[in-house]
Order: sequence, then C-alpha cells, then structure tokens
Amino acid sequence: MRGIATSRVAGGRSMLTWAGILAFVASSLATGGCMTIKKPSELLGRTITDVPSATHLPGSKIIVTPSHMDDMYKVTIDGVAFGLGVGGDGLISYVSTNDPSFITPEGARVGMTLQEMPPSVERRVQRSAGWIFYIRLPSGWRVAFLDDGSLPNGAVLPANARVAEIFMGKWPE
Repeated sequence: MRGIATSRVAGGRSMLTWAGILAFVASSLATGGCMTIKKPSELLGRTITDVPSATHLPGSKIIVTPSHMDDMYKVTIDGVAFGLGVGGDGLISYVSTNDPSFITPEGARVGMTLQEMPPSVERRVQRSAGWIFYIRLPSGWRVAFLDDGSLPNGAVLPANARVAEIFMGKWPE
C-alpha cells in the first residue's frame, strides 16, 4: 500500500503501525482518495476522476485536434490555470494554458514572440490552416500562434508573432 508506515519486529517481519495507518487515511481523505498531480504533463491519459479539483464547464468544448472537440474542464496547478479536454471515456486527452506564468522546460511562455523563443527551440513552424501555427517542443508541449487567416499558404510566420497558448495532447504530426 502506498505511504503506509511499517516497523520491523522480531524475525524481520513488517508490521503496520497506527501512525502509518492514520497518515494513509488522512492523505487519502485530503486528496479524495485520488492521485496528486504535480505537473500538468502528468494529466494526459488519466481519468478526470484522478483530478478532483477539476471543474467541468457544462456546454463548453475545447478543440483537441483540428477536427475534434472534447468536453472542457478547468484546473489550477501551482497557481497556473489549465484547460482540459476530456473525452466520452473520461480520459484527459488535451491540456492547454494561456497563462503567461507557465514556462515550459525549454523556457517558452505565453506572450513571448517567435523571435524571443529560447535558442534551444527549433523554429520549425507548422500550420493548422485557419486556426494556429505551432512549434513542437522536445518536452512534448506545443507553443501556438493564432492564425487569423491573413497569411497565405506557404507564408513565413513573422518574428513578432506572439505565443497565444501552450498545449499538449493528441495531435497529428
């Protein structure tokens, strides 16, 4: 069992202690019996019931691929607000934020320009026509720049384009 303290008794056997049992029960009650999410990237593939602090937004959908939307939930992790896409099976398929306080492992954040992206980030910009331009980061996060449709196909994203969202989830390569 996770987190239950034991002590060794004569003969080398382990025995549960009351302190360990009480600590386990208190931990389970505090988290609703659910796992504790420490990083937003840990959310993908989990069930929404693993995130008791997530709030469902009835009637709201979130775009998880250019051709699919899932139910939308909101959750705050370490003071950063995230949107979650949750499919009919209850699995979290998409995590996104437009909160500038979130910084990816590569150093990218919402509000920075393409030109300000960290030198370690390859500037291979891809386009989902009429919606976003994006760069896939080594960590699995993608930084998105809005596509207002004003740039023709094949156009280069301007260096002053700003990151509008950071997301992770099912996405065509």
